[in-house]
Amino acid sequence: KIAKLLIEKGVWDCVARNLEKFEGVDHKKIVELLIEKRARRVVAEKFEKFKGLDHQEIAELLIEKGVERSLVRNLEKFEGIDYQKIAELLIEKGHEYYIARNLEKFEGLNSEVAKLLTEKGYWSVVINNLKKFEKLDSETVELLIKKVREAEQRKND
Repeated sequence: KIAKLLIEKGVWDCVARNLEKFEGVDHKKIVELLIEKRARRVVAEKFEKFKGLDHQEIAELLIEKGVERSLVRNLEKFEGIDYQKIAELLIEKGHEYYIARNLEKFEGLNSEVAKLLTEKGYWSVVINNLKKFEKLDSETVELLIKKVREAEQRKND
């Protein structure tokens, strides 16, 4: 009751920081309440404090609610998530920038993500982080080569 009251009064960060002090609290209900009260950034930033949650479900919910930047900045706190699915959702919402700026936090991305990042102008990020992508298909490799050649041509002109 105290945690809920504090959240209702806008003292979100205090609750999240001290979650272990609230005995018997349902962490999922606290997360849902924080998200409902627009304290979504707090959920992402203090996610390691919450226990017994479906990390994938919460990550997807944060994207749905518009907390992409905080999620990606704190991605390492979300264990066992499907990085491919998260990347696809971010791209779908037009937030490939967050992937490109934080690619070191992603693992096992496929050729389609590499291709989309390349098409959006992040080809150098893809090239510099090839280990983050599982087998690139020939179409994506050709696109990367084309972008490198175009950049070299512009440089030489």
